[in-house]
Amino acid sequence: GSIGAMSTATATSKFGVALRDPGAEDWLVRQYLERPWLTRLHTHTGSQGVALELMAESVRIVYGLAERINREAGRQQVDTIDIGGGLPVNFEGEEITPRFADYAK
Repeated sequence: GSIGAMSTATATSKFGVALRDPGAEDWLVRQYLERPWLTRLHTHTGSQGVALELMAESVRIVYGLAERINREAGRQQVDTIDIGGGLPVNFEGEEITPRFADYAK
């Protein structure tokens, strides 16, 4: 995220698996394939200090992961993606940005 102290993609993150780490995606896919009762993915991009574009990119990446798990499982194992977090906060002023309509795009 844009605020280092609030970054969630670190080696000491409490928010799960960092997909950027080498081998992490393959490891995660194996976990899902070995546990057919796992049916959901969640992304936590940041704690309201990230740009909307970064949140959208994380959704795209997790969607791709869901597609891979489903393809390798031979069925729709992942049926829900929780995009988490909520909208970023405009710390710079009073204007409400982004708007919910922007988030929906």
